[in-house]
Amino acid sequence: SSLRMNRAERVLKSAATGASYNMLLQLSFRVVTFLMNAYVLRHISGELLGVVNVRLTLLYTTILFVSREAFRKACLTRTDDRIQWRQTINLLWFTVPIGLVTAAGLSAVWMFVLRQPSTDHYVWGVLAYSLAAVLELCTEPLWVIAQTFLYVRLKVAVEAAAVLVRCLVTVFLLVLMPHWGLMTFIIAHLAFTAVYLLLYFGPFGLHVMSAEFQRRHDDFTVGSWFDLLPHSHAAQPFINWKQARLAISFFFQSFLKQFLTEGERYVMTFFAVLSFGEQGVILVGLHFTHMSHFLFLQEFMTSSTILALWWLVLSSSQWKKVFMYSFRRLFIEVFRTITRHRLLSVLQVKLSTCY
Repeated sequence: SSLRMNRAERVLKSAATGASYNMLLQLSFRVVTFLMNAYVLRHISGELLGVVNVRLTLLYTTILFVSREAFRKACLTRTDDRIQWRQTINLLWFTVPIGLVTAAGLSAVWMFVLRQPSTDHYVWGVLAYSLAAVLELCTEPLWVIAQTFLYVRLKVAVEAAAVLVRCLVTVFLLVLMPHWGLMTFIIAHLAFTAVYLLLYFGPFGLHVMSAEFQRRHDDFTVGSWFDLLPHSHAAQPFINWKQARLAISFFFQSFLKQFLTEGERYVMTFFAVLSFGEQGVILVGLHFTHMSHFLFLQEFMTSSTILALWWLVLSSSQWKKVFMYSFRRLFIEVFRTITRHRLLSVLQVKLSTCY
């Protein structure tokens, strides 16, 4: 009983810590993006900024969302003890072929159906952003492992390092090669993907394969790099069909969330109501209008999902009382974080308005 209570406390602490770190990360993203846009706008045209921040970014986020969102939720919901890690990893690798099909279909729409910008290297941009999205899907098994075993700081560290590299590469190339145009952003985004893959398959991948990790998590049945690849086992089916049906259910339920999250980009992309230059400038302001009602609530929802998925595993009323208490503590932690950074958020909005 005490062991279970300690584990519940670990889940609570990790969920609250994850919410705080993720909100700080998102806040930092907004600041870094604002500063980079303020510098970039003085060196590139508004049309190029609109192509990158609206058209290509929408392609990239849509491929990732369609391919992995449902699988992430389904594979974190390990409510059946018969679901083995081998079957979970096999199911997660379905994100790659789904990503390839999605990338091929959306790339064709982006290149041949939608209004084409006058920017050079646009086709290369579509192909590069699609390739980056598919490559990032290869880290899904390690991402789920990290979330399952409550490595909440890993996501923050990986994304922060990748975003920093992308910003530095962008500014560096704009200074040295200002005539490259869209190619600058293509190279910077591929650098982001390279750092993202390197940090997951490098330090964290080696840690997962270490004897210490195996000793601390005796229910983890992956002990080599080969075990992270999809392959069948004679003693069990290739995937757990209950988990697969759950992923399909999540898949159809999540489209509304994607449209609400990226709705302004879809409207600007498919209805062509604004020029690319106007889209780029408007999106700079949208980065800050989302601050109060989306930024913090999104991270609260992400961390609450961890608690909700653990709730499904619980059976006794005592456990459920523990997690109701944990949920309230998580809400208090999020509220404190919002209050702590309230002044900085107001300052950013004022800067955006002046800008």
